[in-house]
Amino acid sequence: MIKIILFKDKEHNPKGFQCSGHAGYSDYGTDIICASVSILSQNTVNSVEMFTKDKFDYSEDDGYSKFVFKDIPSDAGRLLFNSFELGVKSIRDSYGKKYIRIENQEV
Repeated sequence: MIKIILFKDKEHNPKGFQCSGHAGYSDYGTDIICASVSILSQNTVNSVEMFTKDKFDYSEDDGYSKFVFKDIPSDAGRLLFNSFELGVKSIRDSYGKKYIRIENQEV
């Protein structure tokens, strides 16, 4: 199962996200759920870097990634985060909670 934690502050401003685990939908290397989440995650990071001036920390390893804004994100950064959230929730709704668990965490 992929576990996604969406970090938000008490005013519900996005602060970042963490993805860990593997979906187990298909064999390693052919799992479309893992690939979809990976693409959404990487595209969000690349888009924030390319299209905003927001500063962030990012780390990744096999089956793990963590992205955290250093400050309150710009409007564009917020939109990109919300797009990531929409995307992973859509995958979860399409394939089921058996493969993706999404949690909100106040930071």
